[in-house]
Amino acid sequence: MLNIQPVSFRNNFNYNLRKNISSTKLAPLSKDTVSFTGERQLTDIRAIVKESGADFDEIHQNASVAEGALKKTLNRALSPFVITEDNPKGIIEPISVRTKSPESIEEKVISVLAEAVKQADPSLLFKIENSQSIKEHVDDIIGARVILDKSDPKDNVAIVDALISLVRNNELKIKKIEMIVPSDKNISPYFDRDDIERLVLEVNKKRNHNNPVKFKPKTSKTGYCALHIDLDLSDRNKKAIYDGYSGEIQIMGCDVAKLKDVEDLCYKIKQDKSIAGRHPAYDTFVNHLNKYFKYENPKKSEEDNKEIAELYKAFFKEYTYKAYIIQRKKDKNSPNCDILPTLKECGMEGKLPEDLDFNYLRMLKDSCDKIYELSKRSRLEDEDVASIVKSSKIYFSELSKIQNQSFRNQFLKLLNDLYKLTAHDQN
Repeated sequence: MLNIQPVSFRNNFNYNLRKNISSTKLAPLSKDTVSFTGERQLTDIRAIVKESGADFDEIHQNASVAEGALKKTLNRALSPFVITEDNPKGIIEPISVRTKSPESIEEKVISVLAEAVKQADPSLLFKIENSQSIKEHVDDIIGARVILDKSDPKDNVAIVDALISLVRNNELKIKKIEMIVPSDKNISPYFDRDDIERLVLEVNKKRNHNNPVKFKPKTSKTGYCALHIDLDLSDRNKKAIYDGYSGEIQIMGCDVAKLKDVEDLCYKIKQDKSIAGRHPAYDTFVNHLNKYFKYENPKKSEEDNKEIAELYKAFFKEYTYKAYIIQRKKDKNSPNCDILPTLKECGMEGKLPEDLDFNYLRMLKDSCDKIYELSKRSRLEDEDVASIVKSSKIYFSELSKIQNQSFRNQFLKLLNDLYKLTAHDQN
C-alpha cells in the first residue's frame, strides 16, 4: 500500500480532494481528505478517477496519432545514424516510440494526483473533467527511446546537432531538458555539457523570453545516466486530435538500457506504483519483490518486520547503484555483455537473497511480459502455443541452475499461468 502520511497544507489551504480534482457533478467527500491515512487517500483518489467518466481509451487512441507524428519526425532526422546492415557504422539502435495503454494512463493520473496530496501542493491538482485537462497534466503519455551504441560524447554530438536542426525548423517543441549524469567521476556522461547547452540555446530562441528552459545537470542517485527531453506535441494549427499532448524522449546508452527495463519495474514496485494498470500478468513479479520490500513474518513484531523491509530496500538501492556503475564500464563486445551485474560482482552476496539478482529478475519480468502480451490477444494461434512451449523449456533449463526453492516456485507458477492462459483461449 502507498505510504502517504497525513499532510498539512501550506498557507491554510482549505483542501477538499473531490472538489479540487473531480467533476462538479460528483458529491463532496464526507470529510476532509487531508486527515486520511495514505491508504485512504489513494483509495479515494482512485475512486474519484474511476467515477469521473474520463475516456482513457479515447485518450490512448488520440495519443497514438501523436505517437505516429513523433516517430515520423524522429525517424526522418535520426535515420542516418541508425545501425543497419547497410549502415554498420551507425551510432544508435532503431528508435522505439510507445503510447501508454488506457490502464497505464489512468494509473498515471492517479499517481500525479496522489503526489499532489503527498507534497501538499494544490498547484499540482487538476480537474478530471475531460481529455483536455488530463493530456495537459500528464507529460509522458507518449514516449520515445533512443539507444546510443557508444558512450563517448564525441561519437554522440551528431545526435545533438540533429535535435538542434529539428528545433530550428519548428519540428520539435522542447519544454524541458534534463541531463542525468553519473555520480562516479570516472564515468563520463553520454553528452558534453557544452553540446547540450547549444541545444538549450536554440530551444530558448523559440520560447517565450519570460519562460526559458533552464539547464543544470542532475546527478543520479542510482547510477542511472541518460538525457531526458520533455516535448510539447501540440498541432501547429490546433486542429489535430492529438493537439495538446506532451511527450518525452529518453536517450541512453545500450549498456544502461539493458538494466533500465528491469530496474524501472523494481523501482515502481518499491514506490508502490502500479504495473501495467495493475494487470494480473505482473502479480508474480510484484509479489516476489514485495516478499522483501513489504516483509511480513508472523513470528516477528510489526516493528521488526518494517525494519527488515527497510533494510532490504536499502541494500537493493545499493545494489542498483553499483550495478549501473559496473554496467557503464562494460565493453559491449565482451562475451558477458548481455549478463547484468550480479550480486557477487556488486559485493552484495550475503546482503540480498539470490532471487533478487537482476538476471533472475529479468527472467521473471520477461515471463510476465509474455503473459501480458498474450492476454491482450483475442485468441492464441498455434505459433503462440509453440512460443510458450519453447519458453517453458528455457525456463526449466534455467530452473535447474537455481538453488533457491522459493524462486523456483515463482517460475513454476508463471509456467502454470501460461498454460492456463493457453487452455482458456483454446477452449
